[in-house]
Amino acid sequence: VLASAATLRGKAAAEPGDADRARRLALARLYLAIGFGAEARHALTALSEATAVPDGAEAWLLDLAAIVQGDPPAPAGPLVGAVDCPGAVALWRLAAGFADALDPADAESLDALVEAVDAMPLELRRRLAPAAIETLLSVDGVDAARRLADALSRAPGDHGEAWRLAAARLAVAERDAARGEAGLSAVAASGDPAAAEALAALAERRLDRGETLESDLVQRLGAAAFERSGT
Repeated sequence: VLASAATLRGKAAAEPGDADRARRLALARLYLAIGFGAEARHALTALSEATAVPDGAEAWLLDLAAIVQGDPPAPAGPLVGAVDCPGAVALWRLAAGFADALDPADAESLDALVEAVDAMPLELRRRLAPAAIETLLSVDGVDAARRLADALSRAPGDHGEAWRLAAARLAVAERDAARGEAGLSAVAASGDPAAAEALAALAERRLDRGETLESDLVQRLGAAAFERSGT
């Protein structure tokens, strides 16, 4: 894959006009497939600089690159306005935090969403599905979140801490407190960027039960807050 990216990068730099545009779009799509959002944006830079407002494929790919990178899509970009679009578009919108991308009670739309997850390259599944699960949980779409979680868990390999955090929150939402809090504790101890969110979720659950937070947990929360303040 990286060799293919290098070949396309070289051709894009050498070929002017429409040929350059096609190569850059292909390179951006390749980078997105392997979860390289920043590199996809860079591949599109020359195209977006050529026009004041990117349109067509460039605008879509810039929105998708932003989501892969963990940033919101452009306010005037195509993804924001792509309401009532099923399947892959709904998945991207859920990953971007748009809860209106899916009616959890719509079985047909949910089936299309799961099919879109199954059809995506594995690295994209790992980037998008956890964020989509979190969005669904924010609007009590627990059953729909479970369907997405099952779709990702069928894939082989380690799906990362963002996935484990989403799975832990899903377990809590399904009233499996023991499994959920065990998952949150594991993520909190991981040192991953998701650890701060897991720590906060653990603290919130314990406070909701009227428990006193352990001094170790308080210290770790303070350290996480300090690290975030410097970013």
